[in-house]
Amino acid sequence: PRPPDTPLLASAATGVVSPRNIMEPMRTFCRRMEAPGKAVTFVHGLASDVDLEARRLVVQPTGGQDPPLRLPYDELVVAVGTRANTFDTPGVEDHALFLKDLTHAETLQRRILAALERASALHLAGAPEEDVRRLLHFVIVGGGPSGVELCAELSDLAGQDVAARFPAVKGLMKVTLVEQLPRVLAAFEPQLSRYAKRHLDKGGVEVLTLSRVLRVGAGEVEVELGDGRHDVLASDTVIWVAGVTANPFTRRVAERVGRQRQPDKRG
Repeated sequence: PRPPDTPLLASAATGVVSPRNIMEPMRTFCRRMEAPGKAVTFVHGLASDVDLEARRLVVQPTGGQDPPLRLPYDELVVAVGTRANTFDTPGVEDHALFLKDLTHAETLQRRILAALERASALHLAGAPEEDVRRLLHFVIVGGGPSGVELCAELSDLAGQDVAARFPAVKGLMKVTLVEQLPRVLAAFEPQLSRYAKRHLDKGGVEVLTLSRVLRVGAGEVEVELGDGRHDVLASDTVIWVAGVTANPFTRRVAERVGRQRQPDKRG
């Protein structure tokens, strides 16, 4: 498949749009990109290495145990995207979810629905309210575009679909955004940040700025707040969208190229 439109991942995670509506088969995309007399060839596989001297790209085909392919090239363009940066925060890899691709969005959607169904059943069975609230507390780490958009989508979900379809837990769903910088959308103009903050406040999202996550555990998140205090947030669902780092393949290519041949490390 073709990589999905990233801004719509949050909408896919909350069920606003169908995953099939934000992506298309790669072979269909390639056919549309073809020019007269110039075909586009698609290989479904994992690029693992590159031989710069021989001008060969090493690719492991998917769906079998075939040996790696060595594909010739004239010019190599590396555009594999990035991966989530956990900043080595304890527990993130084991307990948090990410939102970098469609698989992540589908996993999050299943988690949200499962949490709502379970919380509704526990509430009707008379379970302790703190258990229900922990299930319905969604903590988003990272106040960039992805984090803000996901908070807005979850806020809409809580105010509309949950109230209508899960009346037993109406009003119990909570969304918290944790951002280490002084404001959300810090890369944008201050007035846009203020507008986004007002929108989140209106939707009932708790925004913790100047705060950083110290660790993520099973059912909890330890946060250092802006005033230096530590707080433990009870939550079964933590979504980490706090930054990106280079893809391992990009790092490997950079190592092959070396500083002398490519002094600008940005590309």
